[in-house]
Amino acid sequence: MSEKAEVAEKYSEFSTSLLSRPMIVLGMGLRQFNRFFSKKHQYTMAIGLLLYLIILMQIIFIALLGQQYPCEYVDPELGGEKDCITMDYYAGFSKILLILIACMASSGLISNDLTNNSIHLYLSRPISRTDYLIARFIPVFMLLMIFTAFPNLLVYITVFFESGFELDWLKEHSWLLFNIILQGILYSFTFAIIGLTFSATINREAFAAGGFFLTIYGLLIIVEFANYIVENDLVFILSISHLLEIISYDIHNLDYYVWNREDERVLLDLHSFWIYGMFATIIGGCLAFLQWTIYQMEMTK
Repeated sequence: MSEKAEVAEKYSEFSTSLLSRPMIVLGMGLRQFNRFFSKKHQYTMAIGLLLYLIILMQIIFIALLGQQYPCEYVDPELGGEKDCITMDYYAGFSKILLILIACMASSGLISNDLTNNSIHLYLSRPISRTDYLIARFIPVFMLLMIFTAFPNLLVYITVFFESGFELDWLKEHSWLLFNIILQGILYSFTFAIIGLTFSATINREAFAAGGFFLTIYGLLIIVEFANYIVENDLVFILSISHLLEIISYDIHNLDYYVWNREDERVLLDLHSFWIYGMFATIIGGCLAFLQWTIYQMEMTK
């Protein structure tokens, strides 16, 4: 009965006012986005609240301690490496929370449709496989932007307020606002695509979420261990986590440092071809797999 009710609920996503394909896709995406704030996703929202509490503490430290923003230099013995608030937000415990939000939000979007066969309902409407995937991508991407770009924008606005709304400060950081948004798009887009891929691969929502999380951190641990053995910068592009960090540093025009076997920080020496080529391969592979999965469902309909 619950499965029939879940399928029946899908019909409510279509109304007579949604006549065109773009409006159907947008309507599906926005309805799912609104559901993220329902009781069903209370744990996701709780993790998001914890993430914002961390950002609030960061803002307080900036206001009270007069911390340099967005970057300040650390020990010159480390090669003059910059410690940047806009980058630190995507590291450590904050990164764990971001990935938890991404895997919990995306893991059930396609897997539930495959389990209860409601995907046939969607594809029987005048929308294509690509339309369906876009409709599933929109809500996850929008939600992740709230937890990626927006927190850094709050810090940006706070520091601008602390400067007394000086136009000179804006001129000195003319590209920072754009870079913050672009960095948020990078993480939101990547996590949304990978999350949907796991959702399409594993029909059980909990297993899909677990697979997503363990893959991200499993590869992170494996790559760190492999680099300690072979000390080859190429191994870092095998980790999605490292790959996103490297591209983020490139967005902010910062050098990316890694630890070597002697426990020293050294500059990553890797050509952009390998970095962006691997990123394009991962995203392209995920998109191709998603299209193939939906095609298989159409064939067995």
